[in-house]
Amino acid sequence: MYGDMATVRADATSLDRKRRRSQRAAPVALLALVSALLLGGCALLPPGGESGEATHERLDSLAGVADSRVRVANILSGFTRYWSTTVEITVADDYAVGDADAALDWLLHTAWSINNQEPNSGVLVGFVNPDGTTADWDWHGALTAAGYDADWIGRGMDEGGILLFKSENVTGVLGDWPAAVPDLPAGVLVAD
Repeated sequence: MYGDMATVRADATSLDRKRRRSQRAAPVALLALVSALLLGGCALLPPGGESGEATHERLDSLAGVADSRVRVANILSGFTRYWSTTVEITVADDYAVGDADAALDWLLHTAWSINNQEPNSGVLVGFVNPDGTTADWDWHGALTAAGYDADWIGRGMDEGGILLFKSENVTGVLGDWPAAVPDLPAGVLVAD
């Protein structure tokens, strides 16, 4: 008689353990399922913008562009990684930069649309001649008209034709990263 009671008690204890195990496993399984669905859903969203390589190919195909340089670079300072994006256009010999305001806006939006890595340090943009000298365009006027500190941003123009924008200075102007890929506006690159 006591043996039968022990068996019943052992079976009941075993069932309780199984129930507790399944009760603990259910929330874990549910959490795993929800996480997989959420992460899988993120992968289905379009990333926006385009890669640096696609940007380079697109820019090189434009009339008036002899060459382009698109670069996404980073440096590690302590435990922080700082990213920057550079878009430099070499203007073809028989072309010039026409509408400086539209040119600046187009260059900045082009750089902000590159989706390799969000630039948390800066965006560098510029136009150069085929010989590597700074192209002649009214960058100072365009910066001033757009409300930027032209002297601070343009301090690198003498060395290589590049304008340096801190990321925090353009985020409010350019919107969410990555931006939509901009079309080249008429009048930016004009035949000489």
